[in-house]
Amino acid sequence: MRLWRFMIAVLAISLVMGSMPVVSSARTLITPEAAAGIALNSVVGDNDERISFAAPALDAFEPDVAYNPVTNQYLVVYARQRAGGGTNEFEIYGQFVDAATGALVAPSASGAEVSGTAFRISRNGNDRLTDPFDAYSPAVSYSARDNVFLVAWTADNTNPLIDCNNPNSDRAGYRAGGAFEIYVQVVAADGDLLIRDACGNPEDDRISEINVGFYRTNFGGRNPDWDAFSPDVAYNSQNGEFLICWSDDRANSFLSQPFAEQGGEFEIRCQRFSLDPHPTRPFIGQIGPNDFLVSRAGFVTTVASERPNYDAVTPAIAYNSVDNQWFVVWSADNNSSGVEDGEFEIYGQVLAADGTQAHLLPGIGSNYRDDHRISQVGETTGCANANCDAYRPAVAHNPDRNQYLVVWFGDNTNGFEEVYASLRQPTGAGTSVSGQRVSFSSNGVDNRFKGLDVDVAYDAFNREWLVVWRGDPTVNDRFEIYGQRFNADTDGSAPLAQVGGGNFLIGSTPALAPNAFQASTSGLARPLPAGEAEIASSTNFNPVNWHRVSPRVAATGAGRFMTVWAGYLNGVAADRQFEVFGRRLSFVPPTVQSVVRSDGATGVPLNNGDLVNSPINDLSLTFAELLRNGDNPANYRLVTGVAAACASASGSLINQALVNGATTTIIPTTQPLPDGQYTLIACANLTSVSGIALGSDVAVTFTIDTTPPTLELPADQTAEATGPNGAIVNFAASATDAIAGDVPIDCTPASGSLFPLGATTVTCTATDTAGNTASDSFTVTVVDTTAPNLTLSGNLTREATSSGGATVTFAASAADAVSGSVPVTCVPASGSLFPLGVTTVTCTATDTAGNTASDSFTVTVVDTTAPNLTLSGNLTREATSPGGATVTFSASAADAVSGSVPVNCVPASGSLFPLGVTTVTCTATDAAGNSASGSFTVTVVDTTAPTLTLPGNLTREATGPGGATVTFSASAADAVSGSVPVTCVPASGSPFPLGVTTVTCTATDAAGNTASGSFTVTITPSSAPPVVPSYSLFVPMIAR
Repeated sequence: MRLWRFMIAVLAISLVMGSMPVVSSARTLITPEAAAGIALNSVVGDNDERISFAAPALDAFEPDVAYNPVTNQYLVVYARQRAGGGTNEFEIYGQFVDAATGALVAPSASGAEVSGTAFRISRNGNDRLTDPFDAYSPAVSYSARDNVFLVAWTADNTNPLIDCNNPNSDRAGYRAGGAFEIYVQVVAADGDLLIRDACGNPEDDRISEINVGFYRTNFGGRNPDWDAFSPDVAYNSQNGEFLICWSDDRANSFLSQPFAEQGGEFEIRCQRFSLDPHPTRPFIGQIGPNDFLVSRAGFVTTVASERPNYDAVTPAIAYNSVDNQWFVVWSADNNSSGVEDGEFEIYGQVLAADGTQAHLLPGIGSNYRDDHRISQVGETTGCANANCDAYRPAVAHNPDRNQYLVVWFGDNTNGFEEVYASLRQPTGAGTSVSGQRVSFSSNGVDNRFKGLDVDVAYDAFNREWLVVWRGDPTVNDRFEIYGQRFNADTDGSAPLAQVGGGNFLIGSTPALAPNAFQASTSGLARPLPAGEAEIASSTNFNPVNWHRVSPRVAATGAGRFMTVWAGYLNGVAADRQFEVFGRRLSFVPPTVQSVVRSDGATGVPLNNGDLVNSPINDLSLTFAELLRNGDNPANYRLVTGVAAACASASGSLINQALVNGATTTIIPTTQPLPDGQYTLIACANLTSVSGIALGSDVAVTFTIDTTPPTLELPADQTAEATGPNGAIVNFAASATDAIAGDVPIDCTPASGSLFPLGATTVTCTATDTAGNTASDSFTVTVVDTTAPNLTLSGNLTREATSSGGATVTFAASAADAVSGSVPVTCVPASGSLFPLGVTTVTCTATDTAGNTASDSFTVTVVDTTAPNLTLSGNLTREATSPGGATVTFSASAADAVSGSVPVNCVPASGSLFPLGVTTVTCTATDAAGNSASGSFTVTVVDTTAPTLTLPGNLTREATGPGGATVTFSASAADAVSGSVPVTCVPASGSPFPLGVTTVTCTATDAAGNTASGSFTVTITPSSAPPVVPSYSLFVPMIAR
């Protein structure tokens, strides 16, 4: 029985749900806390953010999302009809979303094919108006190392053969419409597409290999009965590579089984994809085994005809950065675990980084492995059969606890679909958290209310899981997006504890109903993989539909997420306008982002410590998150003076608290507030809509001052002239303010200015810190009765420039109010050589009347300058032996007073320096005791790869029909590590088949330097005559 039998059951559920009447009255959400209610749980913004803009002519659906911490942007990918293409030609598009603002960001890459702010990623088909080829079900993951995204999808791409010299020519391909494979594209952070064809144009890279040469040769092309669907992708941060997994039904032999997988028998396969550099293209791409098999659904049977009865579908991947492993989970009716045909459960495999199975469980045979069974749907409700199933798993990894959380939706009781979770150990084995119910859409009586299509992400900031799904807990078939937070800091011995209450509403735009894409009236009818039209009565399984309406979630790792989903543009299914929506979620404390003061008309930012000279009528606080209790005045304080916390702030001057979005406006009891000092406090018990408390009081202290300062000026005064132009007059003037205390005062002319002979008016002005100004004046009268004035340099200190000291110059002058300039005599004179130490300079000036002025000052000559040290820069030398390398260098020092000074370095030049970094410290000291010290590093490295010695190409004669066993020798030597082991693949002594086999040998020394080389081994046929056996041919007839 083909897999479509399973899908009939799923489709039947969807049709029953779609045919039931809508419940007109809303129901109370049932939770373990007994009707805790639906809360808008820390949603950033009031409304759903519309991401795609395909309507009204086109539709968008099947979104996925990943986060880029470098640009702080999300990349949302989705399927939609190509702009300018046919109504049924679907391609993959991308949209960058600013994580801080939610703004849609257009790609900055030149040449991007843009539709609005979205950009096209896939290049499916021939880009013709009637192009019948489609791309669906995108999945996306981000590489932090390379700052790129990998987008994977399923498509029946024609793989066109392009003539670069004639781009408008017909581009034929060998694949048939409806023949679905998995494709990828690497998307840069600016939207550039990095996988390109020989012409330099973006090109989809086919990952799956269902259409192998055998089928192309024997069936004249691709058999549409074999397809690959439902890709998922995850990133390995240690190896710099991605893992892409999908479900396909190719025919392929398995180990020693005498039968092959049949068309319609779906299994999970994966492929590794490396971003490491490649000599001729940006990166290596596909690596490791090609399309390696992961699942084993139905492999326990020994009857080939029963194999297609058992299937594995819809894989999901999580990367474990602790153990460098993958965990792949899927839904299957695997008969090896005791389930019957059509009874779907969740299974998984833990894979090593190279894709091999990491943890074996007791299996069903010695030649292949067993899948981990994760779910146990219906085991405790008497429904352990095909009536109760588990579908569409998702998985995330918690590196802090090294645990996985696997979630799915299923019906423990027939028809009652809800979301469940299982906490798994790093080996994939279970914990006590197994099948814990997450969603509570149904009250256990009415199975029309469901929880479906689930995703999960881990937040390291809060150590929480976030599970999202679509459900209709209030109105039948009105599916919206819901979430549940769980504490992830647990050992799994007890059920996961809810965080922030029960199930909460995320998206208010109705998500698509289960049968929205099965109805022919959707406007999206297209052929199914087997060629059958996509209508409500379809009996074939179309896995593409599984992802079309599912919510997807990405975490920033900083307490914030973005959830995306497909929904009706206007909430009316009949209008058939499908778009992609998203919502940013935040589970961090609602920190205070800004405070604004207002005089009733104009708002101005207010900071702690501000002094304000204008009226304040109200104060507004803007928080990082929406508040749950922001309109309660008791959650704030406005008091006079300084207060650090709400508890210590007695009384409050708040009349009212008004909330507008994330902003709360505080209305004081008195408007405007009188002059004085105040403190506004947001109390710690303020909480976001998710129930997360502010955590600590946030206080802003400010002062209102609208009164000018008081001036204190001298009385009118008289001063003696000190020169022909008057006299320098000093006076005292001050200003005090009731709020600011002493404030600076500015007088013109200023105190200490040269006042001319006669009367001068001095005007003084003072402005307090709030900007209030006061002004007043007085007079200064200058008279001339003064003797000459001698002006000398102050005491001087100069640095010695030689062993004899230093030549010092200085200025000395004398002025008389009547005689003018008077000559001055100084001993020693300016320009003399002053010895080390202190010398007194005595200066004398006599005016024409014989009045003499005399004064002195000192000149001190000192040596405080350290020698000048000249060292080598940091040195790097190659190791010449296991002990390192002998390194020589130069170091010298010179001093202005002492001359050349010896330098002492440790280690000394010519020492043997070991491998690694050695710091050399050098010191020089002059006769005055001034020391100079410096250092540099000597790094001894081993960057030389071993020398590899390999045989030349070998030719041997076959010793049997399988070829011949060939031995050879290979060796490697290294200057530091000595002899180094050599690894050859195939190894010496291996059996080599007929033909040419390339042997690749590598050798790595202790420093990690690797040498690689290769040679060929050619096995020629044996010269002995072959024995020709006789056969009888039996060709079985297989009914289809």
